[in-house]
Amino acid sequence: MLPEPPMMVPISFSNDLVTEGSFAQAVCTVTEGDEPLRISWSFHGLNISSDLGISTTNIGSRTSLLIIGSVSHRHRGSYTCHATNKAGSVSSTAELKVNGVCRTQREERRKSGSCTVHA
Repeated sequence: MLPEPPMMVPISFSNDLVTEGSFAQAVCTVTEGDEPLRISWSFHGLNISSDLGISTTNIGSRTSLLIIGSVSHRHRGSYTCHATNKAGSVSSTAELKVNGVCRTQREERRKSGSCTVHA
Protein backbone atom coordinates (compact mmCIF):
# COMPACT_ATOMS: atom_id res chain seq x y z
CA MET A 1 0.00 0.00 0.00
CA LEU A 2 1.40 3.40 -1.01
CA PRO A 3 1.75 6.13 1.62
CA GLU A 4 -0.95 8.81 1.49
CA PRO A 5 0.12 12.48 1.25
CA PRO A 6 -1.58 15.03 3.53
CA MET A 7 -4.70 16.99 2.57
CA MET A 8 -6.08 19.89 4.61
CA VAL A 9 -9.07 22.15 5.06
CA PRO A 10 -8.30 25.65 3.71
CA ILE A 11 -7.32 27.97 6.57
CA SER A 12 -8.98 31.30 7.28
CA PHE A 13 -9.17 33.88 10.03
CA SER A 14 -12.43 34.17 11.95
CA ASN A 15 -13.11 37.67 10.54
CA ASP A 16 -12.29 39.15 7.13
CA LEU A 17 -11.08 42.35 8.80
CA VAL A 18 -9.66 42.24 12.34
CA THR A 19 -9.69 45.34 14.54
CA GLU A 20 -6.35 46.41 15.98
CA GLY A 21 -6.04 45.26 19.61
CA SER A 22 -8.46 42.35 19.20
CA PHE A 23 -7.85 38.59 19.19
CA ALA A 24 -7.33 36.58 15.98
CA GLN A 25 -6.96 32.89 15.32
CA ALA A 26 -6.69 30.45 12.44
CA VAL A 27 -7.07 26.67 12.55
CA CYS A 28 -5.13 24.25 10.37
CA THR A 29 -6.65 20.77 10.11
CA VAL A 30 -5.14 17.89 8.16
CA THR A 31 -8.02 15.66 7.05
CA GLU A 32 -6.11 12.93 5.24
CA GLY A 33 -2.61 11.54 5.05
CA ASP A 34 -0.46 9.00 6.81
CA GLU A 35 1.17 9.79 10.12
CA PRO A 36 3.55 10.95 11.34
CA LEU A 37 2.61 14.43 10.17
CA ARG A 38 4.56 17.64 10.72
CA ILE A 39 2.47 20.82 10.86
CA SER A 40 4.14 24.24 10.83
CA TRP A 41 3.22 27.90 10.19
CA SER A 42 4.92 30.73 8.35
CA PHE A 43 4.31 34.49 8.09
CA HIS A 44 5.33 36.08 4.76
CA GLY A 45 7.29 32.90 4.03
CA LEU A 46 9.34 32.98 7.26
CA ASN A 47 8.95 30.72 10.30
CA ILE A 48 6.86 32.33 13.01
CA SER A 49 8.72 33.47 16.11
CA SER A 50 7.15 34.18 19.48
CA ASP A 51 8.67 37.69 19.59
CA LEU A 52 5.92 38.78 17.14
CA GLY A 53 3.26 38.00 19.76
CA ILE A 54 2.06 35.00 17.75
CA SER A 55 1.77 31.52 19.20
CA THR A 56 1.02 28.16 17.64
CA THR A 57 -0.30 25.10 19.44
CA ASN A 58 -0.73 21.58 18.13
CA ILE A 59 -3.97 19.88 19.11
CA GLY A 60 -3.42 16.18 18.63
CA SER A 61 -1.52 15.04 15.55
CA ARG A 62 -3.75 16.59 12.84
CA THR A 63 -4.64 20.11 14.01
CA SER A 64 -2.67 23.26 14.78
CA LEU A 65 -3.97 26.56 16.10
CA LEU A 66 -2.37 29.96 15.38
CA ILE A 67 -3.23 32.64 17.96
CA ILE A 68 -2.56 36.38 18.03
CA GLY A 69 -3.63 37.70 21.43
CA SER A 70 -3.57 41.39 20.49
CA VAL A 71 -3.50 42.19 16.78
CA SER A 72 -1.48 45.15 15.50
CA HIS A 73 -0.61 46.37 12.01
CA ARG A 74 2.67 44.43 12.12
CA HIS A 75 0.56 41.25 12.06
CA ARG A 76 -1.17 42.02 8.75
CA GLY A 77 -0.17 39.82 5.85
CA SER A 78 -0.04 36.23 4.63
CA TYR A 79 -0.04 33.26 7.01
CA THR A 80 0.57 29.75 5.67
CA CYS A 81 0.04 26.39 7.30
CA HIS A 82 2.29 23.59 6.01
CA ALA A 83 1.68 19.86 6.54
CA THR A 84 4.29 17.29 5.58
CA ASN A 85 4.69 13.52 5.78
CA LYS A 86 6.81 10.90 3.98
CA ALA A 87 4.46 10.93 0.97
CA GLY A 88 4.37 14.68 0.34
CA SER A 89 3.30 18.09 1.55
CA VAL A 90 0.42 20.54 1.29
CA SER A 91 -0.09 24.14 2.36
CA SER A 92 -2.88 26.68 2.70
CA THR A 93 -2.53 30.46 2.98
CA ALA A 94 -4.83 33.10 4.48
CA GLU A 95 -4.50 36.89 4.52
CA LEU A 96 -4.93 38.77 7.81
CA LYS A 97 -6.26 42.30 7.27
CA VAL A 98 -6.07 44.71 10.19
CA ASN A 99 -8.35 47.71 10.74
CA GLY A 100 -7.11 50.38 13.13
CA VAL A 101 -6.03 53.92 13.72
CA CYS A 102 -3.27 55.22 11.47
CA ARG A 103 -0.26 56.39 13.43
CA THR A 104 0.42 59.83 11.90
CA GLN A 105 -1.39 62.53 9.98
CA ARG A 106 0.61 61.53 6.89
CA GLU A 107 -1.12 58.15 6.85
CA GLU A 108 -4.54 57.41 5.49
CA ARG A 109 -6.52 54.26 6.21
CA ARG A 110 -7.65 52.35 3.13
CA LYS A 111 -10.57 49.94 2.89
CA SER A 112 -8.09 47.04 2.94
CA GLY A 113 -7.31 47.86 6.56
CA SER A 114 -3.78 49.07 5.93
CA CYS A 115 -2.37 52.56 6.27
CA THR A 116 -0.78 54.36 3.34
CA VAL A 117 1.94 56.93 3.90
CA HIS A 118 1.55 60.12 1.84
CA ALA A 119 4.68 62.06 0.96
